[in-house]
Amino acid sequence: MKNINEILAQGSTTDIIDELKKKNIVVPKWEELVKEYEPKLHAIIADKAKYPDKPIYDNNDNIIKTEPITRVAIGLQKLAVKRMSEFMFTIPANPICEDADTDKQIEEQFTALKKVLKKNKWKTLNKKRCKIISSQCEQATYWYVVQGKEKHNLYGFETTFKLKCAVFCPENGDTLFPLFDEMGDMIAFSREFAIQDGDKKTQYFETWTSDKYIRWRQESGSEWTVDTPPTVIQIGKIPLVYGYRKNPIWDDADNGKVSEIELLLSRNGDIIAYHAAPVLIIKGELAGAPSKSEANKVFTTDTGGGAEYVSWQQSPESVKFQFETLLRMYFTELQLPDLSFENIKGLGAASGEARKWLLADAHLKVGDESEIYEDIIDREYSIIKAYLGAMNTRWKDSINDLEIETEITPFIISDEKTKVEVLVAANGGKPLVSQERSVELAGFSEKPGDDFIKIKAEYAEENVKDILEPTF
Repeated sequence: MKNINEILAQGSTTDIIDELKKKNIVVPKWEELVKEYEPKLHAIIADKAKYPDKPIYDNNDNIIKTEPITRVAIGLQKLAVKRMSEFMFTIPANPICEDADTDKQIEEQFTALKKVLKKNKWKTLNKKRCKIISSQCEQATYWYVVQGKEKHNLYGFETTFKLKCAVFCPENGDTLFPLFDEMGDMIAFSREFAIQDGDKKTQYFETWTSDKYIRWRQESGSEWTVDTPPTVIQIGKIPLVYGYRKNPIWDDADNGKVSEIELLLSRNGDIIAYHAAPVLIIKGELAGAPSKSEANKVFTTDTGGGAEYVSWQQSPESVKFQFETLLRMYFTELQLPDLSFENIKGLGAASGEARKWLLADAHLKVGDESEIYEDIIDREYSIIKAYLGAMNTRWKDSINDLEIETEITPFIISDEKTKVEVLVAANGGKPLVSQERSVELAGFSEKPGDDFIKIKAEYAEENVKDILEPTF
């Protein structure tokens, strides 16, 4: 395999771009995935050739019109993506640096990194990326600096630069091309996208390596030309974080179950609609029928005749069984719970430990998925540290030694009562916090310090009253 310098040294721009497009990671195309992800694009709704409307014939067997069939789409794929993101990052990922408590410079560096994350809404960013990877199968986060006119102290030191990020993904029209060497190390990252200006469409192809950035452009029907000449990347790293999965999150759980559920509900809806109107059977010769305006309608028949309404006797139990079985197997294979109101209303006052066991499979799923996001986050730390070292030259060498771990905690409905009881027992029955701190944690007061003083004063007054009260 050619190294990146050999690729960029080729004479033909077309040859360079063709080499940079050699993607050895295969992920499904978003154009196909979106047909599963969006319910309105499911075959039961969109494919009229596979599921045609019902033709209506005249007495000569000629089609006079078509009657729309019932079409029910279920967004279980989109729900799976949301549920995965919620279990992964509803409780925000927590960066941890053990050395921050013992070394002042490490504490300053760690604080600066956390401020960068906070300013870029990292909590929201992680949920967004989880949704993208779970549905679109790949994303890239681009970290870059913007220079302002005035200095600021947002990161704990004076600088005119601000660190920002942008997310590239297939849904936004980005085609991503990570390039890895034989050892699995990324040696270049490229993005292809288009900008439409009226009738004019311009194609762009940009590439980042560890030391340079280049962008080419292509007008309709023309050759690729250099749009931005090679620019030096100061941090010495590719400033992008790439993450991917081979299949969407719902892939193993679906296997045709969603389309089967949709077909089942749609066909059953047609049957119910067909039998919704009452059917009147008249036996014998009809001697007289009521008019449309009569309030008390009476049918008259000859001797031995009669009239009765016929109701649909088909039992829906088989449909219900099939639907519930498919839905249950979907969530079982997905390893994420069905947290619909019908399913959770019976939990009642289940303890925190009981809830943990109920969500055990989902927590194991989070553990599996964490491998993807821990790699993304670790790479992200490395890029941010490099930028901070370039922005604050005092940290240029030392910040590389900053070691940060990430704690990803699966979502669980907290049970504070059980938690406190366990901790008090572990503490020998003694209080965990001071009385003043408990007033703060209650969250009922806007000024907990002042209220605590008042509580103490009221308590002292009560004690005085108790002493002065006669005991006989």
